[in-house]
Parts: sequence; structure tokens; C-alpha cells
Amino acid sequence: MIIRFTLSAFVMACFLFSTVAANAQTVPGCNPQVLDGMQKKAQAKVAMDVNITETIIDKPDSILAMICANNAFGTSAVHGGQIFSGDFTAGLAPIIENTLQAFFDDFMDGAGFESGLVDYAATALTNTQDCNETKDLWSVIKDEGLAVGVVYATLNNLVNGILPAGADPNEFTANWNQEVTDGVFSDLQAALTALPVPAVPAFTPNQTACQVLQTAGVLPPGPCP
Repeated sequence: MIIRFTLSAFVMACFLFSTVAANAQTVPGCNPQVLDGMQKKAQAKVAMDVNITETIIDKPDSILAMICANNAFGTSAVHGGQIFSGDFTAGLAPIIENTLQAFFDDFMDGAGFESGLVDYAATALTNTQDCNETKDLWSVIKDEGLAVGVVYATLNNLVNGILPAGADPNEFTANWNQEVTDGVFSDLQAALTALPVPAVPAFTPNQTACQVLQTAGVLPPGPCP
């Protein structure tokens, strides 16, 4: 009930405090605290939507990692070098290894990275053709079926930073915990707490419609028809 009243106060505060802001010689319109509360709520909702999306959709893995590019480059450096002046692994290694590592950093949300089935630490050039990354990853993907752990966060979850029950630990939960650390939910709670409490006009049961509008400040004082 308190949360519902607080949210309802968003709209009421914009209306009731516009006159106060004008009289105080500030910028007329919505109270800045109301706008801040709306922004913090939107931020929390976006975070929740991102978590759900990442739970449902597996991010793609690097093709270079899945085909063990370090092995392919290493084999080429050894055998290809025989056509020219000999093995050129030593000269090629620093370039390839640093490039692969920088490239692999962009795939840390991939299913293969998170499951450990695709080795993203394998950047050293090796003279071998062994590579089971694609086969191992496919064995998990074909058995995974529908995404599990897709949950919906209520307003209570967002305001208090309470993880929804049944959330997937690899995606939703990991992202949620990071958002707790980043203060997404505590920011929302602080913004709601800081909302001004609007003054409720003193209506009486025997007032006419005109008098109700005057009490609410919609009509100026004066005789009613």
C-alpha cells in the first residue's frame, strides 16, 4: 500500500507542486525530486529487462576461439615457414597472442565462455590440430532447450534490491548482483524516500463541484454559480 501511494504521488506532486515552484521563483513544472524518482525507476526497469534478455538469449561465442585459432596459427607458422626460411613462430607469436587476447575480451558473455567449454585463455601458438571447442559447445546448446530461470521482478524487488526467486544463476543473478553493487536499486529507494509528500486539500462532503475545484486550486477563489 505504501509503495502504491508513493507511485501515485508522482503524478500528484507534478500538479500540486508546480504552483509552489512558481511562487518560490524556481523553474515551474514538476518537482525535481519527482523527475529523479521517475528516472531511477526507469533505470531499474531497464536493468531488469536486460537481465531477462540475457537469460533468454545466449550471446554468440568467438569463431576464432571455437576453432582454436591459436592452434591454426601455430601450425601455419611451423609448417608454412618450411616453404620459406623456416619456423617463424617466435616472430609471429607476440602479434597473434596479443591480438587474440584483446579480441577474446569482447566475448565474455558468450555461452562457451561462461560454461568453460570454449577456452578463451588459449592464445599461445601451438603446433597441433586438436580442437574440441565447437563439438563440446554444441553438446550443451542442443540439450539446453528453453531458457530456464526467466523471472519477473516486482516493484518490491526493484525498490529493495531483492533477487526474484528462481532466477538463473549464470545470467540474471550475476547481472542482478552487479546492479546491486552499482547502486541501481538503492538509488531508486533513495529517490522514492526523497519524494515530497503532497498536501491533501481539505474537502468536505457538502461542497459543490465548483467548491471542490476551488479547494484543489484548479479554480480561483470567488463566488460559485
